[in-house]
Amino acid sequence: MIKQQIITKSEELFMRYGIRSVSMDDIARELGVSKKTLYQQVENKSDLIRQIFVERSLVERHEIEVMRKKSANAIEEMVEVARFMISRLSKVSPTSRYDLEKYYQDVHRELDHLHMTFFTHFIQENLTRGIEEGLYRRSTKVALVAKFFVGMATRLAHNEYFSVKEHRLEDLVSQLFVYHIHGVASEKGMQVVREYLGDEDEEKI
Repeated sequence: MIKQQIITKSEELFMRYGIRSVSMDDIARELGVSKKTLYQQVENKSDLIRQIFVERSLVERHEIEVMRKKSANAIEEMVEVARFMISRLSKVSPTSRYDLEKYYQDVHRELDHLHMTFFTHFIQENLTRGIEEGLYRRSTKVALVAKFFVGMATRLAHNEYFSVKEHRLEDLVSQLFVYHIHGVASEKGMQVVREYLGDEDEEKI
């Protein structure tokens, strides 16, 4: 019980103020416990951060799997998962993302690997489903396109080409999903895309 309280409160503080700005003293004080109690549950701040983001990832995966089972087709599945991920991204401050990447690189690399593995698998399954439903082009190279998508998403997350001052990450990811769907949709699929995303000039996830 106390461990879950630590993870929940710490995540709340990290998302609000940034990871580097919040100390273990701050967390102990917010929870009304001693640092000794805190360190009985986690090894150090790095371990705490890892546990927070691993748990967050597991929750996200579960929610995504629920959405996938409810979706009527591959395009609906892709759009709903995209909207879910964009919503999650909007709740993480750019400061927290920056702190994780710069000051907790081992944790960041581990989480990157988990996300890349999961989303590569998801995109591959979505592409296969869409091809079987006639919504994606049969010529689509499933494994290759999945790697393209995950590679581009990773670049966006690392802010290598786009300044967060000019573009919100969630807006970039939204456009990446639109770009991806247009790249793989068949003529039949494009009709379904328009049902979900509206007129071409206004398309966004």
